[in-house]
Amino acid sequence: MYKRFQITKVLSLIAVLFTVSACIDLEPDSAFNFLGEEHTFTATVVDPIGGEDPLFNVLLTFTVTSGPNEGRTSVPFSGECVPDDCRTNEIGQVSWTYSSDVVGIDSIVATTNVNDEDIPSDTVIKFWQAAPRPIPTLSQWGLIAMAGILGIVGFIVIRKRNLTA
Repeated sequence: MYKRFQITKVLSLIAVLFTVSACIDLEPDSAFNFLGEEHTFTATVVDPIGGEDPLFNVLLTFTVTSGPNEGRTSVPFSGECVPDDCRTNEIGQVSWTYSSDVVGIDSIVATTNVNDEDIPSDTVIKFWQAAPRPIPTLSQWGLIAMAGILGIVGFIVIRKRNLTA
């Protein structure tokens, strides 16, 4: 009974390996950007059986699966992908660039469809944060004016102190 279970398990694993015809690695695993900045992800598609042999001309769809931009997907020939048709180049890579106007954390996955089955990449995380507010400062003339005002106030305080003493 136990050997039959092991043989069935091994056969199932072999069947999975042969039905999956691509392995997709999405990079970077995580990144931080300010709102409005563009960020680029790069997917690399290789043949899982051939090891690291890149697969050429594979159509990928990049999708934000959760977060403030949930449901956003790549659109071929829109300028978001490189190459523009969202298909892998000769080294098995395609890149997708997008930005956000909303603070939050997006989860992104790249998928390809083989024999009516979606094959996903690893999930990557994108952190969108508000740009830091600038620290208020004085111009050179503002500093000169402030120094003059403080000098006058100091002079008045010292004079009052001397009169009361």
